[in-house]
This record gives sequence, structure tokens and C-alpha cells, in this order.
Amino acid sequence: DLRLGDTTSAVNRMEILTRRYPNFARGHYSLSLALLADDQPLLASSSLLKTLSLQPDHVEAILALSSLEIDQGNLGSAEARLLKAIEIAPDNHRASILLARGHVLEENFSKALELYLSLAEKIPNDPELPYQAALLQFKLGDTDLARKSLETSLERNPAYIPALEQVLLLEASEKKFDLARDRLAPLIEKEPDSAILQFFSGKLALAQNDSQAGISRLKRALSLDPTLRPASYALAQTYLAVGDLAEAQAIL
Repeated sequence: DLRLGDTTSAVNRMEILTRRYPNFARGHYSLSLALLADDQPLLASSSLLKTLSLQPDHVEAILALSSLEIDQGNLGSAEARLLKAIEIAPDNHRASILLARGHVLEENFSKALELYLSLAEKIPNDPELPYQAALLQFKLGDTDLARKSLETSLERNPAYIPALEQVLLLEASEKKFDLARDRLAPLIEKEPDSAILQFFSGKLALAQNDSQAGISRLKRALSLDPTLRPASYALAQTYLAVGDLAEAQAIL
């Protein structure tokens, strides 16, 4: 039923199953997944707690419940559960990722950074982990290390958009326009119809005070993806800057 998108039916089926087999941990866990899909997080939490009362080492249930607790701001309980999950299944890196997320919400950036750097070494092909490390290094005021982490992310995937955007912003702020253009050009050559890449190109032109090129590239981005709101906003702001109020109003 979940695969078919019928979450209500899935919940009903799982509730029947758990009433029939109240000590079947997997049944309660399956019910929690159905409840999550049906956007009922509080009831899902109850089912996950029941799962863990029957099977305390159910790692997937620990992860699901910890994620809900983090979302609810119950960071202390989530951290205790996640440390237990890491002890039970040290190779399950999702527990460490969730723990890092909790540390970020607590604004314990040093602890979160330590986890992301460790994970980046253990999962060498994932571009997101060094990117997350870079964001924390920026917060901690270490731009040089953040730059290195962004470069590591892009070495793993040169077209990883979050890292690409951050490194282009950094290079533009430092007036290293040639570096930024050289980084962006081969990506656009490979994917000329990428709206986000055209947007980045437009922003780079604007950073160099080339309004004409910036407007052209932003319009190109919006022709490829009319829903790209950052491009709409940047284009409207550019029209306002050059005194074309009618064009700006037409966009906004």
C-alpha cells in the first residue's frame, strides 16, 4: 500500500497486524513507517518506542526515532540513542550523520565538524560530507580550511551544486573571477541547458559589473526553469539597478 501511495490503508493494515501480534517488533516498526508516510509523527514515535521495548537493538528504529526527536528538539535523548546505535552497528554511518546534525542544532559546531571530517574519510566518494564540514568551518571562521573542504567535495563530484555555489561565491568575493569562470565553463559546456549553471554564470557576470551579460544569462536560466526564484530575484534586482523599473515590475 505504501508503494501505491495509499498511506491510510497501509496504516490500517499495520494496526490490524500489531493488534493480532502485539509482541512482533517488526510489525510495530512497519506501522511506524506507515504513520510517518501518513504524516503522523507523534503516533509514529509511539510505535517506534514500542518496537524498541520489544527489540532494544533494532538499529533502524533507533535511527528513525532519533531523527524524530531531533526534529522535535529533544536533542539529549536523540544523542543517547544514536551513541547506542553506533555501539551496536559501528559501520552504520547514518547514526553519525544524525548525531552531527543534532550537534549543529545545539550549535556545538566543533563536535559536528569532527564527525563530518571523520565521516568524509570513511565515505570517500560522498561530496556532501566535506561540503557540510566546509559550512561548519566557515561558521568557525576558518575560511582556508573551508575552501579545502569545498575543493574536496568538488573533486568527488565537480557538478555538486551546493559546494559549487559556495566556492563560486568565495572566489567572486575574493575577485578571483578567472578561477570562477574556468571552474564553471566546462560544466556549462557539458550541460548547456542547466538552469542553475546559467544562473551561476549570470551572478558571476554581475559580480564583475557586467549587467548586460548578467541579464542575458539570468534570462537564459529562467527560460530553462521559470520556477528558479533566485534567478527571478537577481534579474529583478539587476533591472532596478540599471533603472529599468518596468522590467523589474514585470518579473516581480
